[in-house]
Amino acid sequence: MENFITLGQYEAAFPSKVKPEVYAYVTGGSASELSLRRNRAALERIAIEQRVGMDVRAIDLTTTFLGLELPAPFAVCPMGGMPQVWPRGDVEMARGATVGGLLGVANSGGPIQERMEVASGPLMYQLYNYGDRDWAAARLEEIQAAGYQAITLTVDTGVQSRRDVHLEALYTAGGGQLPPPRPVQPGSDPMYLSMITWEYVRFLRELIKVPFGLKGIMHPDDALASLECGLDFIWISNHGGRQLDSGRATIDALPRVAAAIGQRAPIIVDGGFRHGADIVKGLALGATIVAIGRPYMWGLAHGGAEGAAAISRLLEAELRVDMALACQTSVRGITREAVAYVDY
Repeated sequence: MENFITLGQYEAAFPSKVKPEVYAYVTGGSASELSLRRNRAALERIAIEQRVGMDVRAIDLTTTFLGLELPAPFAVCPMGGMPQVWPRGDVEMARGATVGGLLGVANSGGPIQERMEVASGPLMYQLYNYGDRDWAAARLEEIQAAGYQAITLTVDTGVQSRRDVHLEALYTAGGGQLPPPRPVQPGSDPMYLSMITWEYVRFLRELIKVPFGLKGIMHPDDALASLECGLDFIWISNHGGRQLDSGRATIDALPRVAAAIGQRAPIIVDGGFRHGADIVKGLALGATIVAIGRPYMWGLAHGGAEGAAAISRLLEAELRVDMALACQTSVRGITREAVAYVDY
C-alpha cells in the first residue's frame, strides 16, 4: 500500500484504483448533484473560532454514545459498492474502520456474522426494509443474535433516485446499454422500501431490543416523530447527496433538529464531512457522532482494511490539531460557541 500522509493524497489517487463506473457510483450524487454540492458548500460557510491562552497539550477525543465509550466521535458510514472497490470490501471495512475501538456501521449487503467477528470496535447494523413483517422479524433476529450493538433503518430510499453521473458511466461501460438491475437478496423485494410508515416503525421497535434509530432524518418534525415511536437516536442524512436532489445540506438540518429534540436523544450526522475540521463543526452544532463516507472508500481502494484504518488515523490527527488550535481540549466540551457562520 502507498505510504500516503494526507487525505488529499488518497482522494487524488482514488480514480486510478477503481473502474470509471465504480468511481461515478462512489463520488456521484443524484440528478443535478445540487444536494451533493450543498453538503460541502454549507460546511465551508462555517468557520471555527480560533482561540488562545489555554494549555492544549492534552486533547481528549473520547465520547459516549448509547452507553458505549468510544475513542473518538466519528464513525464510518454504511456504504454500498465496497466489494467493487476492494475484494470482500464490506468485511475489510468492518475490520479496518473499527481499529482502536471506533464505532463502525455495517451496511445491509455484506455477511452479518463475519463482520462482527472481525471488528475490533462496536458495530451498528444498517437495515434496509426489503420484505414483509415476517421477513423483517427473521432478519432482525439474525442481526441481534450476531451481537450488533445498535440498528439503524434507512428511510430515505422510498424510491430510487436518478443518479445521472453513475447512469452515464454505466451506459459508457456497457457500450451504449445499461446493465440489467442487480438481483436482490432471496426473499427480498425493493417494493417494501416504499411502504415504511410510522406505524411500521413502531412495529420494528417492538422487535428490536438494542438501541434503534432511523437514518435519513432531515426535518425536526420527523425527528420528534421518531422519538414518539420510542427510538433511541437520530441519524441526520441525505444519503450523501444521492437521493433527494435540491435538498438541504445535512449540516444545515443539524441545528434545527438538535434544537427540536434537545437532550432527549443523541444525533449522528453524515453528508460531505471530509476532515477533522468538519467533525468539529458537526459536534459544535449538536451531533454526538459524525459519520464519514467517501474518505473511507478512498482508503479501502488503496489497501483494504489497512487503508481504512489509515483514514481513521488521519482523521484523528486532523481532529486533534483543529481542536488544539481552537482551544477545545475535550470533544465533550465543544459547543455552538466554537463556530461561526461566514459569507466568504
